[in-house]
Amino acid sequence: MFSFLVNLPQRVFNKTWRVLQLRIARAREQRLNALVDAGGGRFVIASPGLKVELWKGSGARLVLHGDVVIRSDLGGDRPVKIAIASNGTMEVLGEFAIGDGVLIIVGDNARLSIGGRKRESGSGITCDSKIFVSKVVEIGTDFICAWQVFITDSDHHYIKGQPPSLPVRIGDHVWIAFGAAVLKGSQIGDGCIVAAHSVVHRQTFPPHSLIAGIPARVARSQVEWSRDIPREAM
Repeated sequence: MFSFLVNLPQRVFNKTWRVLQLRIARAREQRLNALVDAGGGRFVIASPGLKVELWKGSGARLVLHGDVVIRSDLGGDRPVKIAIASNGTMEVLGEFAIGDGVLIIVGDNARLSIGGRKRESGSGITCDSKIFVSKVVEIGTDFICAWQVFITDSDHHYIKGQPPSLPVRIGDHVWIAFGAAVLKGSQIGDGCIVAAHSVVHRQTFPPHSLIAGIPARVARSQVEWSRDIPREAM
């Protein structure tokens, strides 16, 4: 398709290739934004080479009140995939970043709500994390999610005597470190940190808790954190 680039000088090749990538990214943005139902926000592809796959079933709604920025983190190039099944809803209330390799699936008649950025310098998911919604997952503002995190409100299989799905609610200003899992019935208060590789399952945690372990427990209370490291702490 781009065979004419082969014989170009390296400098010209690099410039031409960047222009082509930007044009492809803008075309992808147009296709994505045509699928946004309401809210005034839009998709912005900050890493031109990154692919985004968005699928919507019958009656599905995608509402963006802030921009969703698609970008590569940690040098990755895996596509971002978002699927909203029949009559499902995904709503983003403020600016939110999604890194490469992120997979978001909202099931039939299910609802995913994400608060987006409010006070922090950014809010989003780094890369290679998964959010699977069977009924309800609510995520507050200024949410920071590291890589390889798994969030779901369902067992995705039947266990006798157990409800297959329970709502998950993650408060404002919550940081989930890499490799953690937040499973069905989890209620995480404002200002919490979920430590790396922790597993939260059908548990409720008060605000400003450091949550750690398998199963998770309160390792420390009254924690305070920010996305950016203050200069005086460096």
